[in-house]
Parts: sequence; C-alpha cells; structure tokens
Amino acid sequence: MITLDSPEYLDARTWSSATEENLLRRLNYTPPVEADEWTAYYGPKAAALGVVFARANPGVVSADDVAQTVMAYLWEHRDRIDWDDTNLINVIMRRAAERYCSGERRQRLMRTDRWVYLPDHVRALLPVFFEDVTRWSDAPIPEGGESVIPGNGQGEALAGVLDIARVWPRLSDSNRRALVARHLEGGEFGDKAAQRRHQRAVDALTELLNRSQI
Repeated sequence: MITLDSPEYLDARTWSSATEENLLRRLNYTPPVEADEWTAYYGPKAAALGVVFARANPGVVSADDVAQTVMAYLWEHRDRIDWDDTNLINVIMRRAAERYCSGERRQRLMRTDRWVYLPDHVRALLPVFFEDVTRWSDAPIPEGGESVIPGNGQGEALAGVLDIARVWPRLSDSNRRALVARHLEGGEFGDKAAQRRHQRAVDALTELLNRSQI
C-alpha cells in the first residue's frame, strides 16, 4: 500500500499528473461507498476547497466550478481510489483543484494578457519590495492606475514591486505588521504563530493584487 509517507508520493514541488496516475494504479483499491453516501460526505469537502481556491484566484474561477471539478475527478476515478485512506483522498482532491485553477489562470492570461499572482510569486517579490520600501512606495503608478503587466526577468520583478506598492495602503494594519516583522525586523522563522500571521498576510496581499487587476 502506498501512503503519504511513501517515497513514491512526491510533494507539490515535484508533483506531476504522471506521478498521480502511477500512484492510483498502485493503490490497494477497495470498492467505493454508495453514491448518496459518497456525495453527502465529499460534497461539503469539495465545496470548502472551492471557496478556498476561489478566494485565492479572484475573477479566475468560481467556488462552484472548483467544487464540481473536484467531485467530477473523484467520480471518474471512483473505482481506483482507496476510500479508506482519508489523508490521501484529501490530497488528491486538492491536487485536482490546483490543476483546474492553474489551467484557468493560463487561459485567463492568454485571453486578457493580465498577470495572475500566486502566493509563491508574492513571497518571492516581498524581499525585493522591502529592500527599499521608500523607493517603491514613491514609485510612479502607470497612467490610469493600471497594473504593469510583468514580463520576464528584472522587468517582472519591477512590475511586481510596483503592484505591491500600489495596493500596500489597502492592506490591513495587522497584515502589514506581519510582513514588516518578517522582512524588516527579522522575525523569528521558528515562531509558528508568526509564520501563520505571515502566511495570512501573503494570502491577503495576493488577493488584493489579483482583485486590483480585474
């Protein structure tokens, strides 16, 4: 039986659809639960995932679309999933939501030529932004308040920090304090409470950046 602790089960950085297909093939399958029971149990979980991913991708996906995609994926693989492994099912549901949102972001970028920020991207930009907060906060905003569309290399970083400077005043005081504590005051990385505050602040900033481009 392959579990989340198995070396075959890779983390998000090395995940691929081929990995998941291989995992599903090698699972020790058991018959799925009855359809009504299955829907009643996994429907609310899919709905909760939908809300989380819709908030992280404003204007890109809806909560209902994410939830339906997750449920459809589970149903399609219902004869190949070990329904006794709750942790594994939760991860597979999240992967299905992530793949759907990633595809929708690519489609949106091709249709609108507008960049969609992700938390990982924002985390990478924050150290650059905090190198000289005064410089970025005083930087001119493009005419009409439109965001600079990131390109490649230094241009992308410049556009990103300008976008952060533009929405920074709209970020709550508590979220600004969490980011300042980490990036300007050398916050303790081992402090789990501080880590949670920083993650919430990054998520809030990501949402602001994406909403500002809709």
